[in-house]
Amino acid sequence: MAPSYDFAVLRATPDARKGEVINVGIVVFHSDTVDVRLAPSLNKLLALDGSIDVEEIRRLPDAMGQWTSRFDSIEEKYDALSRFGLISVSKLGNFQMLPGEEYEDAISRLMKSLVLPRPRETAPLAPASRITTSLKLIFQKQDVLGRSVEDIHNHLIVPNFPIDINESLYADFALRNGAYWITETADFRARSSGPLDKMRIAGLASVKLSMARRRFRGVKVNTFVVYATQDDLDVQSQLNLMSEYADELVNLEHKKELAQYMNKILHLAGANRQV
Repeated sequence: MAPSYDFAVLRATPDARKGEVINVGIVVFHSDTVDVRLAPSLNKLLALDGSIDVEEIRRLPDAMGQWTSRFDSIEEKYDALSRFGLISVSKLGNFQMLPGEEYEDAISRLMKSLVLPRPRETAPLAPASRITTSLKLIFQKQDVLGRSVEDIHNHLIVPNFPIDINESLYADFALRNGAYWITETADFRARSSGPLDKMRIAGLASVKLSMARRRFRGVKVNTFVVYATQDDLDVQSQLNLMSEYADELVNLEHKKELAQYMNKILHLAGANRQV
């Protein structure tokens, strides 16, 4: 008979009032220990609450192993983990290994079916604007560009920071140092862009900034739009719209405005260099 194991799904509830629950991993119960497996990415959890200490979640395997080591039976271990800080566990379940299946393969199958997001077909991403590319190169040169979403806790500037994954809303750049500092870009320089295209660009930036304030409420959110245009008068209505959601509009072609923005962001990120 193929081996079977008792297990439970690890669930995080960032805000009990909202009732939003994210499956972040599984715990498999053995007679002498517990095997805790976490999702490789906690982006969705951060999208719900950017203030969550991801490193604390990453320490769960060791913490849960140490905590349950004092208990003998699987039932006692399960009860001990029924509420573990931010993390709760589902009802106890059981899985059986398939014929010829290795333990690690069975764990991967379980994670895929219960924890990891299902891949979905999406339209190709729009190419990054020239502004986004330019800013990213500057941040890389100053060594303040984060490599993953979790670098938001290291005071690094994180590109494509999740605001609302379900709505596919990602900030062009995000930094956290006491408060959130969210930067959107709006490039109106394409000659082929008509009024509707320009309004779409401004509208998307405005929606993301508005959503960021709602998602990260409880933490101060400072917002910027770095934009470029052939003629400010030609996009005045779009600038007016974005100014309702951005604390500052920064004209990429205006050297003083850009320098003030860069010095502020780089200082917050720890670069402490003048641009």
